[in-house]
Amino acid sequence: MPPAEKQNIREYVIQHILERIENDELKSGDKLTNERELSERLGVSRVPLREAISALSTLGILEARQGGGTFVSEYNPGVIGKIIRTYRLFDRSLIEEIFEARVLLEADAASLAAINRTDEDLSTIKEAIRRHEDTVRLYAEDKADIAAVLECDNGVHLGIAAAAHNNFFLQIIDTVRHAGQSRRIFDGKYTVNPLHFEESVAYHDSIVRAIEQRDSEAAYRAMREHILHIREALDVDKLKEDFDGKRE
Repeated sequence: MPPAEKQNIREYVIQHILERIENDELKSGDKLTNERELSERLGVSRVPLREAISALSTLGILEARQGGGTFVSEYNPGVIGKIIRTYRLFDRSLIEEIFEARVLLEADAASLAAINRTDEDLSTIKEAIRRHEDTVRLYAEDKADIAAVLECDNGVHLGIAAAAHNNFFLQIIDTVRHAGQSRRIFDGKYTVNPLHFEESVAYHDSIVRAIEQRDSEAAYRAMREHILHIREALDVDKLKEDFDGKRE
C-alpha cells in the first residue's frame, strides 16, 4: 500500500519504477503503462504520479515522447543502481551537501531572476509570498502544519527559479529541495530555531525587493543568506545520529 503523504507517495512511485528497471521488468525503450492504469495499479492519485515521472525524466531515466507516451531511456546500469541506493539509503550526512547545492543553485537563480523576470513573474512571486506569510501565521497559531508551510515555501522558491527563465535551474532546484523535504528534515525534533519559518518571511521580502529592482547582486546575497539561515536552524548532528541509529 502506498504511504499517505504526498511527498512520500512521489517517492513510493519513483522507487517502484526504479525497482522494475533494476529487476529488468522494464528495459531501455520500453513504454510505461498509461497514467490512468498505473495510478490505479499503484493506488495513488495522478498528481504525485506525474511528479515522480517528471523527476525521473529530469534525471534522464525516463523520456516523454510527444503523442507517444513515456519510455525508459537508454541508461547505464551503474548510474541507475546509484540512484536507487540514494532513494533507499539516503544518508543524512548528505544534508550538508544538499544545503551547499541549494546555496549555489538558488542564489544564482535569484540573481538571474532579477535580470530576466517579467511583470507576470513578479506578480506570481508576490502572490506566493503572500500565501506563505498567511500560512506561517496560521502555523504559529497551530492552525496549519509543517507540510502546508513547506508547500507554500516551495511556491516562493520555485516561483523565483521559474522567473530566471532557465529550465535547468527550475528542475534541479525542485529535485534538490525534494531530496531534503521528503526525508522530513524540517520536523520539530530537528529544529534548533523554532522561529525560522517566521524569520523566512523577512528574507523572502528582501529577495523579492531585489528582484523587483532588478538588482541581481542584492538578490544573490539575500537568497544566499536565506538558505544559510535555514541550514543554521537545523540540528544536522541529530539528523545524522537518528539515521545512523536506524541503519545499525
